Amino acid sequence: MTKRRKRKSTLKYRQRKLETYTFTRQLYDFLREHPDSISFKKLRKICGYYDAEHEEIVIDPRRDIVATLIHEAAHHIHTNWCETKILQKEHQVMSCLTPTQCTNIIIALGMSLK
Repeated sequence: MTKRRKRKSTLKYRQRKLETYTFTRQLYDFLREHPDSISFKKLRKICGYYDAEHEEIVIDPRRDIVATLIHEAAHHIHTNWCETKILQKEHQVMSCLTPTQCTNIIIALGMSLK
């Protein structure tokens, strides 16, 4: 019984890692295809927002940039999802990211700002 539980949890972990990988690929594609779509602005009471009309993400640089970028990119990728589902996706991706993946996201963000 213990082996069966361990196998299920490993399978769920692998599935979450695969979903995280897929999401980060979509994030990299967004940053590459829309290089002028990210801007930084001091905001009150929010970390950022996604403007669907202009396909633009605005991030408060005083807050957690990676988590905000992931959250707002999820709004771009999954336009019909509710805020609760977006928050779950953000939490899932942030909990599965390795330090190397976070570094790569920051580098990709920097490359899209140039």
